[in-house]
Amino acid sequence: ANVATAEALRRFAAATGIPCFFKSQAMGLLPHDHAQNGGSPGNLAGLMLMGGNRPDLVILLGGKLGLLLGGRSGAIVPDAAKLVQVHSDATEIGRLRSVDLAIAAGTAEMLDALGGFADRLPFVFPVHPRTRANIERNGLHVNGLHLVEPLDYLDFLAMQEHAAVVVTDSGGVQEETSLLGTWCVTVRENTERPVTVTRGTNTLVGFDLGRMSAAIADALDRGEAAPADIPFWDGKAAERIVALLRQPPPNPTWIPPSLPGTDGNATDVMFA
Repeated sequence: ANVATAEALRRFAAATGIPCFFKSQAMGLLPHDHAQNGGSPGNLAGLMLMGGNRPDLVILLGGKLGLLLGGRSGAIVPDAAKLVQVHSDATEIGRLRSVDLAIAAGTAEMLDALGGFADRLPFVFPVHPRTRANIERNGLHVNGLHLVEPLDYLDFLAMQEHAAVVVTDSGGVQEETSLLGTWCVTVRENTERPVTVTRGTNTLVGFDLGRMSAAIADALDRGEAAPADIPFWDGKAAERIVALLRQPPPNPTWIPPSLPGTDGNATDVMFA
């Protein structure tokens, strides 16, 4: 955490009077003797166990609602509390429980970065209604971006197929662009589809907008991509499954031992 973050948090604490609890990485943002420094999140759980007031509002700044914050248990973030989650990774927001207000920090910088390519090609942005509302509420500039209503699946696939490059944080889009032969820039720190990076058209850039812009420029300079040649991505999965089902059943090389008090073995008991 940097000095600017600490100063902003102190201003926020002074203005709201809200107690603040910190994971280990953020200790020190408020002085340890500050009246609103509650220490670690575990202290909040202890206070509630001893009959203290349960919070009706929790603002989660930059943290993940994982094990250290009680996950879905409600031990630290009560189920009845309103939850505001602020995180630079939009995929983390609402991942373990629903939130009442989601704020993906860095949106303004992202829009500015994409708008910087307006002189090379139009950027079409199918916008979720909540995202559009956030853009309008915060007065964000969308110069060079063409905001359109959300698309149905087939129209969205057609847009991907005819795009020069797709910028996304979606897992499915990473696969679809590799299959369709469209360059993809993924704004995430990791991917559950690594084959789209190693064998496909996908480039992972994290949350570094400089890397994102460089990857977009590189994709445009390389011209049209080709559909990725990825093993088993040939549209014949159903044929392979049927072929396996038509094979004679295998002969087992190991039979489970007999269960106590039964005449047959475990398999006989299970399928009797």
